[in-house]
Amino acid sequence: PPGSQYKSKDQEKMNMTFDMIRQTERREIDRLSAHLAQLDPDGWLEQSCCVEWRIYHVVSHIASGARIFLGSLANWFDGGPPMGREQMQPIWARFNALEPGGMLGEFQAATKDYFAGLEALPTAAGLHEVDSFLGKMSVQDMLAMRLHEVELHT
Repeated sequence: PPGSQYKSKDQEKMNMTFDMIRQTERREIDRLSAHLAQLDPDGWLEQSCCVEWRIYHVVSHIASGARIFLGSLANWFDGGPPMGREQMQPIWARFNALEPGGMLGEFQAATKDYFAGLEALPTAAGLHEVDSFLGKMSVQDMLAMRLHEVELHT
């Protein structure tokens, strides 16, 4: 049909966007992890760029976000509703209860699981529409928001 060549090119471009976002977030998290691995105990207590948070608070936020996004992926692709606050609260509480010295291992485990979940998705999954706390959005748009949050806090 007329215009179909454009539609497939647009979809291909959108798919490449999903892959680019996944790769960019992976690169940024790997860089952050390498930096965190070099911190001495006092480094975890330093002030972050976020006025109310120390470094370990930022790491807690990013790691808990990875667990929540991973849980959301499972819900979205299994047909479940978006994660509610009642499912997120125990994740936040678990990370918020960690001492600075225990944060690196938990961060690395959370991000490893998160990226395994993302990498298991086919490229076309980025265009899948899901119910989010902001209404209907594509998975790739949700991932772009996640990348923005990681960049903002780090």
